[in-house]
Amino acid sequence: MIVHYGEKDPYPFKEQELQHSCVRYLAMHKKKPLFFHPPNGGFRSKVEAAIFKGLGVRPGVADLVVMEPRSSFHGLVIELKVKGGKLSDYQKTFLEDAEARGYYACVVWSLGGFIDVVDGYLNEPIF
Repeated sequence: MIVHYGEKDPYPFKEQELQHSCVRYLAMHKKKPLFFHPPNGGFRSKVEAAIFKGLGVRPGVADLVVMEPRSSFHGLVIELKVKGGKLSDYQKTFLEDAEARGYYACVVWSLGGFIDVVDGYLNEPIF
């Protein structure tokens, strides 16, 4: 089951703004986790989309991947959503597939929710 963090008080602005704040938090975190954002999403021409598809881009990949094993997990994958957002079927499937393969997969709706899951994961007390 995919856990949602911060859903009761979702970020009211653009998802990109939330992601900027989340990336800054990860970059400054005392544990210095290895993380990245897959270059999925955005609008591309049909030619660009075909090139990216051939390079392995796939729909639904989570917004942030933290490559730090903890407890029984290989890493952390986070899908970000903001007020009014909704998970696509591709995103649900990706998160479920990641979870089935030993990753902690979740949906985060706010900066506070992001901090809760990242600190909980990297410091391990809730996992």
